Amino acid sequence: MTSLDAIWNDLTQWEASMNERDAQLARQKPIHNQKLPPVRKASEIVVNDSLKPTGLETLSLNTRPKGEEKGKAPMNKGKAPASGPRMKPSEKAVIEKDKGNACFQKQDFKAAITHYTKAIDLDPSNAVFFINRAMAYLKLQMYLEAEQDCTRGLNLQPTNVKALWRRGIARRSLGRVTEARQDLTKALEIEPSNKSVKDELSKLPAPTQKKQEKPKIERKRLPIKIVDEAYPETTNTAKKQAVNQVPSKPKESMTPTTSSQKPSAKTTVKSPTKIEETKPSMTLSPISFKPPKTNIEFERDWKACRQRGLDTLYQYFQCIPPSNYESLFRSSLESDQFEQMIDLLETRYTKDKSKQDICSVLEGLTKVRRIDMLVMFLDRKHQSALEGLIKSLKGSVDDNTLAKLSKVYNVKI
Repeated sequence: MTSLDAIWNDLTQWEASMNERDAQLARQKPIHNQKLPPVRKASEIVVNDSLKPTGLETLSLNTRPKGEEKGKAPMNKGKAPASGPRMKPSEKAVIEKDKGNACFQKQDFKAAITHYTKAIDLDPSNAVFFINRAMAYLKLQMYLEAEQDCTRGLNLQPTNVKALWRRGIARRSLGRVTEARQDLTKALEIEPSNKSVKDELSKLPAPTQKKQEKPKIERKRLPIKIVDEAYPETTNTAKKQAVNQVPSKPKESMTPTTSSQKPSAKTTVKSPTKIEETKPSMTLSPISFKPPKTNIEFERDWKACRQRGLDTLYQYFQCIPPSNYESLFRSSLESDQFEQMIDLLETRYTKDKSKQDICSVLEGLTKVRRIDMLVMFLDRKHQSALEGLIKSLKGSVDDNTLAKLSKVYNVKI
């Protein structure tokens, strides 16, 4: 209650003070009753004909304050050209690159990446900006982004040693040893005395291990042919298998000595067929696919399935839901992978899947970053295949979806 009383007292005091001011104003005489000074008399203007008119420059010099220094005049003149010519985007990009280099020296790699990205936005034709950002990505262990920036830099400067060296480091960290070796050897061909490239190349495992495995496999195959030549002598095992399969024939074949020689010739003909039938059963093995959770898993599985053939690649690709494309690929989908997906849609999906399945795959790919760049760099073969796929959806998909697909994939319907 004390606070309310204080507020009320303040209000009453303010009201009293305002009433006093109003009373004072009421006591004052009105303005029109006050005495005013007399009006000045008119005087003639005398013009001196001998005086010359002065320009603005002399007028400004005469009206300048006394305390102002004379040396400040050229400072005002120097401000005019600063507002006139503007900096080019390439010059602004160099300034952003220098800021990124300063942040990189301070080991503030995230800030360096932001400055390099601004430089790339201002001037995307300079390969140095991509290569510098790739080094910052390497420091943050973002190897996939570093590889992509190095690839973009090499598209602009194919003989850049730093780009080859840094892409080799990124690929080695991603487990792609053969591709890393190719980049580093190419960098050594350009600069044979580069110590950093030599040190990085020495970290890679020796390539002779895989080459030594191949002759061992060939040596194992050689005794198989020798066994085939001596196979008629060891036909007793084949006879025992035939006895177990047909119980009526062994009694006739065991009594005469002459008849036992004839089945031996027959068994030599039948036995290779049994061996040939067992070989494919040993090589074929059922494969169970699971949708990848990260892009690194996808890169690994995609490469392994591609070596097995297009059918295996089709089985793996169809196990990935199209709704996961955006979060799985992000901006890491390569052009060769995109082309293989178009091949799968054209050769496999059109035969085994419905039009709605094809549409869902194409819609899922539209949400992937840089899809417009991937579409732009397609060759004529895949462009025509993509055009045929979208035109085949006409009548099976609503017009709005078809219009969106044709706009993203640059297809005229």
